[in-house]
Amino acid sequence: MTLTENLIRLTLENGPTYLEEFQAIIPKKNSSFSLSIEQERALELCLTSSPLMVIMGVVGSGKTRLVHVLLPILLQGNQRTLLISSSLPRLVAPKIDYLPIGSFPDSLLQKLRSPGKLEKWVKILLKSPETILYQLKIEFPEENISRLEILTYRLKELLPLFIEQLSLVQLAAKIDKTNNLLTLATIDKINELESHLDWVIVEDSHTLTTEEIDKLAAITNRLILIGNSPLFNTQNTDFSELFNKLLPNYRYFLSQQYLIHPSLAEPVFRTLYSEKVHTLLTGDRLYLPQLSGHLIWQDIRTSLNGVNPIEGNRIFRFLSEFQNVSRDKIGILTFTASQKEWLESNYPSSLRKVFIGTIEDWKGQQRSLVLISCVGISETMTHKDYVLALTRGLDYLILFGNKKHWSKSKSPLSYLLQQPELLQEREVALL
Repeated sequence: MTLTENLIRLTLENGPTYLEEFQAIIPKKNSSFSLSIEQERALELCLTSSPLMVIMGVVGSGKTRLVHVLLPILLQGNQRTLLISSSLPRLVAPKIDYLPIGSFPDSLLQKLRSPGKLEKWVKILLKSPETILYQLKIEFPEENISRLEILTYRLKELLPLFIEQLSLVQLAAKIDKTNNLLTLATIDKINELESHLDWVIVEDSHTLTTEEIDKLAAITNRLILIGNSPLFNTQNTDFSELFNKLLPNYRYFLSQQYLIHPSLAEPVFRTLYSEKVHTLLTGDRLYLPQLSGHLIWQDIRTSLNGVNPIEGNRIFRFLSEFQNVSRDKIGILTFTASQKEWLESNYPSSLRKVFIGTIEDWKGQQRSLVLISCVGISETMTHKDYVLALTRGLDYLILFGNKKHWSKSKSPLSYLLQQPELLQEREVALL
């Protein structure tokens, strides 16, 4: 029985258990990827000799960022590591093109950071701003000069990030060739794992059963479980039960989120989680003086199922008031595929670059201003769907839907409608 197995068994059977002193065994390396104070502390705990470390946090608290920083440190230390996630595409093509805290997505920037272009642009960014701007004009001939000048300035600021991303891409390629340090697996393959490894890191650990956790503990002396906090008004998972029973030595809670504006985060996270979530206001934020709040419900008294053209046209009219906002900062989320298709078929040319997608399409996506079309039946959606939908907006979240229907549902939207920060509006047609 491994030390990890013993700790978990004793904790679950007898309550909080302390086995032995532990200390840092792998030095934390400097990184240009910025971490919050909480994330730094979590990283330090993960790099100790502790047989088990359980990290829990809410959406936007930096759990994925922690894995992205931790993994290269272990691999550069020649540690045989198993990384497990519920999503195979994320493992096959790991997302290492993230931005520092307080930075916002930019569609042009992301295109330059693709693996095929990264090395070329690192070399370009070492040159003068004039040369960078010249190359950007060639790369994006349809963009206006002001947009490219702003991008030039931002690229010079992010040069250290580009350099480190390139080194990680090269490291990943090297690992892929040797295939002797990093093992990738999805959660559904846990029962097939047998080799003993130095470290096992599990994303989405809140989906694990106690039996699966035991299986992982049997193949390593360093198990790191990283997962979501339990949602409000839902049952505890096996992961959260273990977290609650462990001594503080073996667990850490990420209570700060830094992605979503405080005025939006407060009511949204109060709706989704029972724990108090602290918000750090960082970076430049989108400010829209036309709006009287960051969280707004537009009441649409129309049909609930399939396609709702009335709701779609109301969304178009709403967006027409924000012509000065860059289209890559705006997104529309729909609860149904049919509503998405109607919006894509009917939106005006001025909205061509606005991202429109279902909940599934929005995984890994966020925008400063997000509009949600609530056409759909609440019974067909899970709590996980609502969490994803309500946390896609960074600064403003505008929901369009039938208030009467959603206030009577048993979904998180019924709790959201009770939040005092939520502004409720209804379009009035003048006869």
